[in-house]
Amino acid sequence: MAIKKYFATKDNTITNAFKANLSTRGVSGNMGQSDVLEVFSIYAQANTSSSELARVLIQFDTTDMSTDRTNGTIPASGSVSFYLRMYDAVHASTTPKDFTLVASAVSRSWEEGLGLDMEDYTDKDSSNWLYASDTDIAASASITVRANTAANTIHLTGSSTNYLFTSIDDSTPDPNKFHIGANADACATNIAAIINTSASADFSANAVSDVVHITSSAAGSAGNSDSLSASVTTVFDITGSDSVTNGGLSGTFGGGSNYILWTSEGGD
Repeated sequence: MAIKKYFATKDNTITNAFKANLSTRGVSGNMGQSDVLEVFSIYAQANTSSSELARVLIQFDTTDMSTDRTNGTIPASGSVSFYLRMYDAVHASTTPKDFTLVASAVSRSWEEGLGLDMEDYTDKDSSNWLYASDTDIAASASITVRANTAANTIHLTGSSTNYLFTSIDDSTPDPNKFHIGANADACATNIAAIINTSASADFSANAVSDVVHITSSAAGSAGNSDSLSASVTTVFDITGSDSVTNGGLSGTFGGGSNYILWTSEGGD
C-alpha cells in the first residue's frame, strides 16, 4: 500500500488563556512562528468557574491534493484514507490521561502571523483568538474645505512631505505653504493637484466638489506614521476614527489596517 505525504503550509495556536496575573486573557497573542503547537482546556484556574482554551489552526494545500487526484496520483474520493499525523513535543507540563480532540474545517481564510510568545502572549498579530487576519491597507482621510476662513489650515505630514495648506494670503513666501483661494471647490481641487504633483510619493488625492480624499501611498498596519491636522494645534492619528469641526474645516480620519474578526471568537 503506497503512502503519499502532504505537509502543512502554515499553522498557529490561538488561545483565550489567562496571562500570569490570572485576570487578563491573552486573546490578542499570536504564536504563528513558534516551533510547537498547543491544545489544552483548563478549568477553574482563575476562579471556581473559569475556563481557558487553546486551539490549533493547521492549513494544507488542498489544491495540490485535488491536482494529484485528477492526475491519478491518489485514488478517487471514498477509496483513500487521510490521517493527520502530529508528534508530541517534550514539555514539563502534566500530560492528560485521556482526552478527545475534535478536528473541524475552518470556514474562512486566516493569516499565520509572526508571533513566538507562548507564555505571556505578548506578540500581537493575527491570527489570534479574536481575529482571523489583519490585512494592511492604506490609511485615508476625507476633508471638507471651507474657503476664506481664518482657521482653514490643513497640515499634512508624511515621511518626506510636509504640506501646509491655507486659504489666507501670506506676505512671506513659504515653499511648503500654498494659497488656495476663495472658492471651496477650487480649494479642494488645488489641494489635490498639489499633492499629486509632488515629487514625494507619500500621498495621493482626488477632489469631489469641496471634499479632498487623501490616501497614504503605502499600506500598513495600525500605527502608520502619516498624520493630518486641522489648524496647527489639533493633530489626528490616522489609526483613529476622530472627527473635527474647527474654524470652518471638518474632516474624518481612518486607520491603516483591516482586522477580519472571526464570526465567533476562537475560530469559525
